[in-house]
Amino acid sequence: MGWNESAFNSSALSHLSNHYYFANSYYAEESRDTAAITEYEITMTSVAIKNNFIGCQFHPEKSSAAGEKFLNHFLELK
Repeated sequence: MGWNESAFNSSALSHLSNHYYFANSYYAEESRDTAAITEYEITMTSVAIKNNFIGCQFHPEKSSAAGEKFLNHFLELK
């Protein structure tokens, strides 16, 4: 819980790497759909993308400017 860094593994998304607010203890393990990871005692998936679905483990709405930038990026996709 709290602020942790998420590192995106795609150069197209690397500008979104930042600190985001996490508010739970659940996590997803890394998979081929992992778009960003977070190191917090273990390495976990913080963002997963599959087809046209995007899921994030953190709370972008509570993540200040970084969360707004994250949401705007995906809202502007066409």
